[in-house]
Amino acid sequence: MSAVYLPAFFVSLIDLLEDYYKFDAIPDTGHIQVHKTTVKISYPLATAYFLSFLLRIRKQVPAVKMAPSKGRSHDERFMGDASIDDLLTPEQIFTSLLFEQRSSKVIQDMRKTQNIYPVFEKRCAVLQCNSDCIEMDIAAVDTILTNSILYSKMGELICFQYLSKLSSNSDLTPQLEDYFLRGDGRNPFSQTAKEFVIEYQENRCFYCGQVLDNKNTDKKPRADHFIPWVFIKSSNIENLVYACNNCNSNKSNRLPTTSIFNNLLQRNVPKSKFWRKYPEEITKLDERIDRWIRNYYQASEQLSTGWKPDFIA
Repeated sequence: MSAVYLPAFFVSLIDLLEDYYKFDAIPDTGHIQVHKTTVKISYPLATAYFLSFLLRIRKQVPAVKMAPSKGRSHDERFMGDASIDDLLTPEQIFTSLLFEQRSSKVIQDMRKTQNIYPVFEKRCAVLQCNSDCIEMDIAAVDTILTNSILYSKMGELICFQYLSKLSSNSDLTPQLEDYFLRGDGRNPFSQTAKEFVIEYQENRCFYCGQVLDNKNTDKKPRADHFIPWVFIKSSNIENLVYACNNCNSNKSNRLPTTSIFNNLLQRNVPKSKFWRKYPEEITKLDERIDRWIRNYYQASEQLSTGWKPDFIA
């Protein structure tokens, strides 16, 4: 079994739990069941998240090798000759015809004695592999979610260290560093959203208010995730502001103070001038804003909080 699979599966499991408990991204399909003391997750759902994690790496670094042997990795065997362009998110995979056709074989391979599910259970006993699902103790789930950023970063670092050590990936180290260490694999904001937001802000930094200027390094405009990408992993417009390069760099992965959050909340409330002028239809806006608010307060439990600019123009 490839050494990258265990940390990859752990990070994908964190993504799954965050989607269910924090971001409401998993529909109520019966593939995850919460009881008083345990959480039960179906093998298809856990497998879709695992494949999604591997495919996102492959999308960013297409030539990457996941295993030292000549054999194909789980994601390569799953995809075959199919295109990965429309199968990057767990939901896309889970609802795809390809997953319907091939998931049984993939899950069967992953459940073999020396493969992902039994080896993970043995080496990292936060779950138990049952006949039809994996089972986790509620206390373990709570611990993982409370420290999800730390655990995700540790898992991604182990993935990076392993992949960069493989001789077949020797020429890919800069790309792997971009993806795992610099976060360049994040989903971009749409061009429509970026053009609208910077115009809405009248070409001024959301945080310090100074005029943005492409010719000035400190004042160069930067599209910024208000709630840092390290936590929210989403590029929806409600989380987009434009900042000067100085504020964007100083803020980094910190969370803005509540007073700044309230400024953005006023912009984001449904039926505000911001949404009335936005040129595209936004579905389920109330739900998205509720989720975004909860994300902010949940992020405050794990991120350095209270950031504000050094000065206001």
